[in-house]
Amino acid sequence: MPVLGLRGSTSYGADDRPKSYRDFISHLDPNGDAILTAFTSKLKKQQVGDPEHKWSEKDQPTLRLTVNGAQTSGDTTIEVNGSLAKAVRARDLLWNERTDEKIMVSSDPTLTTEIVVTRGALGTTAAAMVDGDGLTVIGQSLTEDAATPTAVSYDPTWKTNYLETFRESVDLTLIAKAMKLRWGKAKPELKNDAFKKITRRMELEFLLGTPNEDLTGSQPARTTGGFKHFVTTNVWDAGGALSKSELDSYLKDIFAYGSKEKLYLCGSTHAMVLSQMAEKMGTIQLEPTKEGVFGFKLRRLITPGGDLLIYSHPLLSSNPTLTSWGFAIDMDKVGYIYAPGLDLQYLTDRQANGKTVETDEWLAVCGLEIMHEKAHGIIKNVTSYAP
Repeated sequence: MPVLGLRGSTSYGADDRPKSYRDFISHLDPNGDAILTAFTSKLKKQQVGDPEHKWSEKDQPTLRLTVNGAQTSGDTTIEVNGSLAKAVRARDLLWNERTDEKIMVSSDPTLTTEIVVTRGALGTTAAAMVDGDGLTVIGQSLTEDAATPTAVSYDPTWKTNYLETFRESVDLTLIAKAMKLRWGKAKPELKNDAFKKITRRMELEFLLGTPNEDLTGSQPARTTGGFKHFVTTNVWDAGGALSKSELDSYLKDIFAYGSKEKLYLCGSTHAMVLSQMAEKMGTIQLEPTKEGVFGFKLRRLITPGGDLLIYSHPLLSSNPTLTSWGFAIDMDKVGYIYAPGLDLQYLTDRQANGKTVETDEWLAVCGLEIMHEKAHGIIKNVTSYAP
């Protein structure tokens, strides 16, 4: 076909011009977006023989009761909270933290909500009690010929979690598999995409999941519980601004139990506030760890109670709600559980017989064992620093 005049780049047809393409795909992924999943793979792992997993926990007794309702100075039957009356026995001595009165238990309690006592023991003065008064067990007043005191023991508490089935497939026709694309073969790219998806789903479920077993279908469907479900004691809503005194109060409770070094996963907004606090106060230390922990660079927040190893979590940071949250995790109290032979793995040839397709998948049947929830903590909605 004749062409008259000057030829420019646009005077050629689309089939005449092979466009210039970069021969790879540039990926924009969150950095280290499955740190909890990576950490649990390095820690204790346990095969479990049933998708419903139970474990027992026992807290050490605090040896402290609290008064339920007002009591006069002459009352010898004292109502207490929490059904803990049977934690004491005859001739135990209790100290009223507010009034400084000492009282002695007269007999072994028969009810879980009240104790019979002698008021004004050891020369102290009986005083009226108010709701919530703390009564600390400080000792016993036993005679020389006393019989063996009544034993006090504590039952464990049973916790339950389920194994969840995580699956991400890689599916393409045999022709598509054979094609050479500009960045290479299609299957390795699809395999990598599927791996990222399954680990991100596992990560978010380990943080936010709710344990459940649905038996309404032809086969059970289960989900595994995460920290948001199991951690109930040390959960605080900062409501926006976080002050140094509030942070100290939160961390005091978090480090009251468990290890003195804990992982702290938080969103970028939450991490920024901690950084601002360190810069402006000059009274807290926030420094990089000297070496990577399981391959991750963390920042160490040194406090009187213990150290937090802080990691700004990409999956939390990319969520407009979770970017202000922080999870304090005692890794010594966390276990990774999985069904025998069904830890995270890549399975090939999952397609039906006779089809000209190739189907593979990433598969894991797993969950977490989150023990002693008082050793962990969650601080929500931290968006600014309050001087």
